[in-house]
Amino acid sequence: MNLSSHSTAELKAKHTRLLTAACKVWAEIQRREGSESIEVMATSLPQKQRSFLLALWNTQHKRMSIIDLEKKVWGTKDHESVPQETVRNLVWRLGNSIEKLGIPVFIDEVKRENGDIWGYKVKRKK
Repeated sequence: MNLSSHSTAELKAKHTRLLTAACKVWAEIQRREGSESIEVMATSLPQKQRSFLLALWNTQHKRMSIIDLEKKVWGTKDHESVPQETVRNLVWRLGNSIEKLGIPVFIDEVKRENGDIWGYKVKRKK
């Protein structure tokens, strides 16, 4: 394989495809051996969904505010925010993806006393 004839952008795209394929193969091996972790299962998710799930998973059973999630997932800075609809849509799509892929977790909303959503947490299904 002659890689010198490819542009940097093409090489990066090829690298991403190969890593994704390798992660999927590793996930299937672990699934068959019964040792698949949530981190490995998440490799099949689109990037934003994967980032959101892993941000929550790494603070397992703790609440994570929407502001902190925005910083981790979208890379926002102080005083920047992501539209609420964008966050809600991502959570909805992530919930569907989790169910479709059989990832044994669920995303739970954390609400303020007035009913507004403060943040989210993830829990493993039993």
